[in-house]
Amino acid sequence: MADPEDVSWLLNVRAADDALKTEVGDWHVVPSCTSRALVRRDGGVTWFVDRDRLTSEVLARGGVVVTVAQPGTLAATLREAARQGSIGTNLRRTPEALGSIIEQHGKACADDTVARRRWHKHSTELQSARRAHIVDAVAVVRLMAWLIRTVPERTVSEFEAAEMLEAFRAEQPGYKGASMPLMSASGPNGAQPHYVPRRQSSRSLNDHPIFWMDSGGHYLGGTTDNTITLALGDPEPKHILAHTLVLQGYIALATSRFPVGTQALRLDTIARQALWREGMDFDHSTGHGVGNYLNIHEGPLIGREPGPTTAVPVEPGMIVTNEPGYYVRGDFGMRIESHMVAVESRHPNFLEFETISRLPIDPRLVDFGRLSLSERQWLAEYHRVVLQDLESLLDVHSATWLRAVVQTFVSRV
Repeated sequence: MADPEDVSWLLNVRAADDALKTEVGDWHVVPSCTSRALVRRDGGVTWFVDRDRLTSEVLARGGVVVTVAQPGTLAATLREAARQGSIGTNLRRTPEALGSIIEQHGKACADDTVARRRWHKHSTELQSARRAHIVDAVAVVRLMAWLIRTVPERTVSEFEAAEMLEAFRAEQPGYKGASMPLMSASGPNGAQPHYVPRRQSSRSLNDHPIFWMDSGGHYLGGTTDNTITLALGDPEPKHILAHTLVLQGYIALATSRFPVGTQALRLDTIARQALWREGMDFDHSTGHGVGNYLNIHEGPLIGREPGPTTAVPVEPGMIVTNEPGYYVRGDFGMRIESHMVAVESRHPNFLEFETISRLPIDPRLVDFGRLSLSERQWLAEYHRVVLQDLESLLDVHSATWLRAVVQTFVSRV
């Protein structure tokens, strides 16, 4: 038995566009189709969904393999199926009411096959995800350039910055809506890793040099979730130190190589080493799997604690985030976040990561003297690719700003 997200991936269906529209500050909408499904051993699918919610194209696509049934018939069908044999289901995503029906009339077996399969993206999904990150980066880079130019000239609030990014995203082709609430944080608010501003209570970005924004968008075929950190004033040495250490952890994970079969939790410490050497840390996971035009959060989880999503081996085709950070209560916070694809290494039986996000790092927050030559080379090459992919898609002002950023990193090699 599959849950709504598994069903949406399995049948390649998503919610209608108008269901994805939210106001800035609201929680994100997962574009899964509200439904359940039973998949038989012979491959046939009974899809429990309100037929009125489906377009004629979706109905026709199911052919003879998919049988549409009213949601109200799920309980009776599930009882009958349970009597005939065990029911495989993702126990972590099965409501108690449905689990009880199975247990009363048969046996429920833990089976998250569909979820595990959708964590592993096929080539078309990967191609669409790469394209989505380029399109999305155009909007985010426009915001970064706009902030650098505007904050010295007038007051800009956290909420206005979030609204501006949403406006830039809305101009991008294929944009369907926010994949998450726009987390726009300045100064002390930035010490809350998941702070969401409100119109009437957000801080001015002019009052503190450190600003970060965690945001993402849904696009046809891809979903983004990235965090940028900017210096919008003169950063203090403590800000530069913290950001440089976070950046070193970010690069360490992005460039890591590991044996096939390595569990996601084994990668968590890689992104923390630079911070740990200075007695610093962050209190959230280092990364998570990303749904393809679905939920931004799925497995595997790159976290410290053993569990059903952290003990999963990282496999080729999985898209995961890389998001180390650092937070000081009542003072400031910062995070760098991008998406990576696990790919096969040139060394047999080893994997590594390809960074598919295309967002620049703020060089004003980097102590280049702390970076090794290989770290500086990686940053230079990464930013060359960012410029190559985005330059022709940006307006003159944004492109000029991005070229200056890239040149700073290139000149440090």
